[in-house]
Amino acid sequence: MNIVMLLFCIIAGFFIFFGCSKAMKKSSSFPSIEQETLEEREKGFQQYPNALYPIEKNGKWGYMNRATKIIIQPQYENVEDFFEGRAKIQKNGKYGYIDSTGKEIILAQFEKAENFFEGFAKIKKNEKYGFIDKTGKEIISPQFEDAGNFSEGFAAVKINGKTGFINREGKIIIQPQFLRAVYVSQFSEGLASVYTSEEEGGGYIDKKGEWIIQPNFIEVGPFRNGLARVAVQEDKILTGFLDKGGLFVIAPSFTFAWDFSENFVTGWTLSEDRTKKIWKCMDTQGNIVLDNLPYRTVGACVGGFIPIQNSEMKWGFMDITGKEIIPPQFSGINHFKNGLARMEIGDFSRGHTSIVYINPTGKIVWQP
Repeated sequence: MNIVMLLFCIIAGFFIFFGCSKAMKKSSSFPSIEQETLEEREKGFQQYPNALYPIEKNGKWGYMNRATKIIIQPQYENVEDFFEGRAKIQKNGKYGYIDSTGKEIILAQFEKAENFFEGFAKIKKNEKYGFIDKTGKEIISPQFEDAGNFSEGFAAVKINGKTGFINREGKIIIQPQFLRAVYVSQFSEGLASVYTSEEEGGGYIDKKGEWIIQPNFIEVGPFRNGLARVAVQEDKILTGFLDKGGLFVIAPSFTFAWDFSENFVTGWTLSEDRTKKIWKCMDTQGNIVLDNLPYRTVGACVGGFIPIQNSEMKWGFMDITGKEIIPPQFSGINHFKNGLARMEIGDFSRGHTSIVYINPTGKIVWQP
């Protein structure tokens, strides 16, 4: 299973899990990290009794619960977290889906597959993309050059090199006319970001396909918390945030920024001598909440946890006040889900790492 690493200033992504007794024996591979106690594990299980977490043993993937009991034996080449009651698995190079009991509800048969969103999963079959429901029935037969996930009842699809939008019945609602990859065009808070050219031409349309914000931007992101990330070309490319009226709430000033999450955004600007990245955090009113953060990289806020990476390339978490909740000490990172975060320890630069799960206090809950 691939772990989405929060490297430098590229996308995010993220994951989950587990652990041990009173003051359990220290990990031999990473002795400085305290282990979760049995009491903490039991409390966590009571809070998330039905959650399942991907684990890897001897090159195969399965799932365990919050009590670290293996529920689905490691047997797959790759797995994903559960979404809408289904988890994507890879078997013999093909993709299918299981339920929480481990039953293969949809046999591994697809060239590519995505997680379920709004009851549908994107699949690839015979070099074309379509959509299935949770039983595996083809609701929209594979016919597209590419497709995005469903969001707010619409999915972006590519036909003859152009992107348009279909509804849940597979009917084309907005004719294919836009450019760039389908994943950049998804409805969020009633509007979709689309492009009219490969170089710029980014703007926003409504569900009738009408322009709400004209395509005048280098880059456009989804609306989150009422604001959307857009990049403009001045003497250099800078990123700011628009409201749905097309007005800047946060003027273009960031060299890089994530999308808004939980009413906060993190991003960086260059110092006056252009030698240093200055990470900061702002709220939806454009107020600076945290400034000049002493980290190499700062991620987006999810569940009150903000990923941080120090100069030694180690990862941890801080909260929105800037307090380090979990000091940087991990080689790889994912966001918390169902009370646990799946991390990596070891030498990431050499590929000598292993997966561990930690709880919100930073204690190790599980490791191979």
